[in-house]
Amino acid sequence: MPLNKDKLCAFARQNSLQPTELFHPDTLTYIRRQYNLDNPGEMDRAIDILEEWLKKQNHFTGSSPACLNFF
Repeated sequence: MPLNKDKLCAFARQNSLQPTELFHPDTLTYIRRQYNLDNPGEMDRAIDILEEWLKKQNHFTGSSPACLNFF
């Protein structure tokens, strides 16, 4: 069954879960290693790149969807 983001967000809110509580404990470590985000400074660099990209997206105007703020 494919992941439904809206259902996942609703489930997390109903159960007062943090995003990291929805995954296997070593999932974040695995993903960080896979994308070289486990090195010092790389996560900040990736966030800076994402923020710059978001600023250029005209269709992301106004307030962001509530679920987007969850993650």
